[in-house]
Amino acid sequence: MKSAALAGLAVATFAGTVTSLPINANGTAAYSVGDVNVLNFALILEYLELNLYETVVTTYDNNAFEQAGFTANDRSTFKQIINQEKQHIAFLQDNVRMLGGEVIQPCKYNYGDAPDLKTLLNATDAVNGLGPSAYVGAGGFIKSKVVLTAGAAIGNIETRHNSWLNGLIGRSEQPSAFQLPLSPTQSYGVGSQFIVSGSCPESNSALMGAITAYPPGLAITNKGYPAKPLEAGATIYVKPNKAVDAPRIAFIYGFNTTIVDFDSSTGSATVPYDTQGQSYVVLTTAYQGETLNDENSLTAPQAFYVDVPAQSFANEQVSTYDF
Repeated sequence: MKSAALAGLAVATFAGTVTSLPINANGTAAYSVGDVNVLNFALILEYLELNLYETVVTTYDNNAFEQAGFTANDRSTFKQIINQEKQHIAFLQDNVRMLGGEVIQPCKYNYGDAPDLKTLLNATDAVNGLGPSAYVGAGGFIKSKVVLTAGAAIGNIETRHNSWLNGLIGRSEQPSAFQLPLSPTQSYGVGSQFIVSGSCPESNSALMGAITAYPPGLAITNKGYPAKPLEAGATIYVKPNKAVDAPRIAFIYGFNTTIVDFDSSTGSATVPYDTQGQSYVVLTTAYQGETLNDENSLTAPQAFYVDVPAQSFANEQVSTYDF
């Protein structure tokens, strides 16, 4: 039976669209999207996360976890996360219907060449960090405070999942002061790389609204398997899956968007020195100081991670911000 609290989060009628708002320091999206679209967009990500975690526990038993250097308790934690993701999905589906919308359906998913548990967890680092960033970024597109509150309630738990997963694979659980916000289009661009082409129900296309993936995808070629965090100041090598004329590359991290020159002959750029935690790169025609948006983004964002050791903060100068 559904709780009264669940039903109470969607008692009002919502209509119209939301004017787009800047998400990162330079802004990100250039479109409007309604609340039902945002909820369906969240469902797309929840389906992806649920499939990933179910793949982990159905493919690898307790013995396989222990052989990989983890514990049976870690596998049990994945089961707990699976249960919570199922609750998120049921909650979002109910609220889409209460708002008079049609629920978007799952697709089929593929996580690439992952021959063992560690490789699977590292190869899907983009999924692990996507949930929190997607919920934060979607907040600027939501009209209803009720829906916004519901998204915050789920996003907070997604952040806890992400922190635990970071710790499990040896990364910092709190690497930066701000959760990186991604717009719905950017988030879908990240998640769509794991969706098997042509596997989604035809009805999904009509329900996507303005939320579509940037073509083409972008690969970071020096992540390695298992993936290793890149360092700030290091050279990053990227390759789009289709030829594009990209003069510059944007680094998105925290509330920052830094756009630098891209060496197309080597497919490389330097990671900005203040980059921390879950970060993304996008090939672009925009210049530093201009708005990074759908029109000037030439590729979907691709995730990478900059792990900052705790001792590096010992002598860090703390900045003061006026809000």
